[in-house]
Amino acid sequence: MFKKHKSPLKATRLHKYKRRVLIAKVSTALVLALIVVGGFAWFSRAAAFRITSVSVSGNKIVDADMLQALAEKDIDGAYAGLFARSNSFIFPKNKIEDDALRAFPSINSIDIHAHGHVLEIKISERKPAYVWCSGMPGDTASRSCSFMDDTGFIFSDAPDFSNNVYFIFYGGISADHPTGQHFLSPEEIAAFAGFKTELDRQGIVITSLVVRDDGVREAALLGHGKIIFKASDDLLPVAHSLELLKRDTQILSPKATTTLDYIDLRFGNKVYYK
Repeated sequence: MFKKHKSPLKATRLHKYKRRVLIAKVSTALVLALIVVGGFAWFSRAAAFRITSVSVSGNKIVDADMLQALAEKDIDGAYAGLFARSNSFIFPKNKIEDDALRAFPSINSIDIHAHGHVLEIKISERKPAYVWCSGMPGDTASRSCSFMDDTGFIFSDAPDFSNNVYFIFYGGISADHPTGQHFLSPEEIAAFAGFKTELDRQGIVITSLVVRDDGVREAALLGHGKIIFKASDDLLPVAHSLELLKRDTQILSPKATTTLDYIDLRFGNKVYYK
């Protein structure tokens, strides 16, 4: 029996045919891809889906015009030079949120939605619970102050209040750029808030707290004197010690006839005062 061999000419023709088919398929795929990309590009730029204005609501501290300008900048231009960022379906929502939170620390939360041709930005702002000031108590001439929320986050400049409008914190962080920093952790702030509430219940009023670099805290009493304790102390036993001291002595009484300099609670069950 004789084995058939393919003709070299037929093999060449078959190879060329397969190559033409492959080229045709690739060309068709490229054309279809261009049609799809072009269609999406046209869709993204269609006037019916274009954001033409930005509205801002919920703001009291944040400058609406500045936030609006930031959003308009983020939706300007196109992705890869093809797809319009101003399209109401593909606008860069996450980028606007990130840029707004970074630019305006006083924003607590932000909600962004496109309704028709309007990009609506609704914000809630942080509420001032305390004030943080540079320097030390008594340095009123040169100190600068900032608002702080109930988590310890410093979010905007504040006037220099008098008459104990806000409880004031000192120290703890760099005074150069306090805005955007956490003064203490939310857990520490919450623990101190509970401590202050307990002292208020006892009739012991503190007006400020100094956070020293050596791990010591100094709480200023209304009128005169200070309470000294360690940052690592459990504050409920500290409050209990003060309650016992007030009950057993007159130094924390509004009727006290002597001037209190300090109460030092850094030594366990021993309480020192002068």
